[in-house]
Amino acid sequence: MKKLLWMWLFFFLIGWIAYVGIRMFLAEIGERSFDLQAVIITGFIFSLILPLFISSPALFTFVPRTKYLESADCSKPPFSVTSSTTIDMPQGYGFDRLKNDIARKWDITFSDDSSNVLKFRTKNFWAVGVAAWLKYDSDTGAIQLACFWLAGMQETKFARKMQIEIENLFTSVQ
Repeated sequence: MKKLLWMWLFFFLIGWIAYVGIRMFLAEIGERSFDLQAVIITGFIFSLILPLFISSPALFTFVPRTKYLESADCSKPPFSVTSSTTIDMPQGYGFDRLKNDIARKWDITFSDDSSNVLKFRTKNFWAVGVAAWLKYDSDTGAIQLACFWLAGMQETKFARKMQIEIENLFTSVQ
């Protein structure tokens, strides 16, 4: 959530500076005087509303999914999952090793050693927002995996790509 707020603040400041700069530039070209205080206030309001308007559809799905990723809820995602599968693991492959292999490539947002559950997402925040829920069954040596898109769109390409990368990570170990 902090990254989302920083991203929104970044776009707000860029919009505000751009609005004031463009207004000053246009006033200079037209050789007109303008009220700097009014331009700054108008730019502030414009820059406050525009990022909210543009990002509001994604926020309705992004915020609950991000909260789920950071929560202690160990159950399968309650929202629609784009891609899910079960992977058989090699003998002697423990949860700690699995967690280390995942941590090398993805950002782990939640880990529960007692129930063998991991929640993780792509490391680069500016990249495509794909996340996954993983449950390791130590008795059978199988993994339940559910990949989903953070922004809420039903884009299967990126979630499927993440699932294939995870499957390849564990099949290369065998």
